[in-house]
Amino acid sequence: PVLERSWTRGDAMRTSALWLLVASTFLASLGTGGIAFHTVAYFTDNKIAPGIAAGALSVMALSGAMGNGLWGALAERIQPRLLSVATMLISACAVALLTQVRGPFMVYVFAVLFGLNARGAAVLTQILLGRYFGRRSFGAISSVLDPFHKGGLGLGALFAGIAFDFTGNYRTIFAIFLGNYLLSAVLIFLARRPAEKIVG
Repeated sequence: PVLERSWTRGDAMRTSALWLLVASTFLASLGTGGIAFHTVAYFTDNKIAPGIAAGALSVMALSGAMGNGLWGALAERIQPRLLSVATMLISACAVALLTQVRGPFMVYVFAVLFGLNARGAAVLTQILLGRYFGRRSFGAISSVLDPFHKGGLGLGALFAGIAFDFTGNYRTIFAIFLGNYLLSAVLIFLARRPAEKIVG
């Protein structure tokens, strides 16, 4: 059997891998929070019926629940870091699709893609933390990342609201969120498993 090396929180915080994951999580959370919170308003502003717009939120939530299991199962067969990069790239594509939504079909395609990836990204980040740093201090190490995740969700919704108030539309802030996902993909790609500390 392979012995698992568990890092302490202090040791993990001295690695670039952890902070790359923190930064990527924060950037992606800004987009996820901003888009999820303002989706219905965006759709109705673009002449989508309120019932369809509200239904998209339910589809997003359902696909998100499915995404937990889907990405977790795939992580048993494919490198979770590469899967995490994929979730960011697909999320960027979903935002690009969102800006082109014209009818119910595109609304629901967006909802499925965005829901699957928003939840999947969070699951894959937790898997990466476990594989990179072990399980003994998993809770403590996760606590470093979690405020950035939750804070990003809240700030994203706030920033999107402020941007709408100033510009009268969501085009600029959604373009920024799309860029966030792309940058997040790069950061995750760079966040390779840290070398084990040699104890002398």
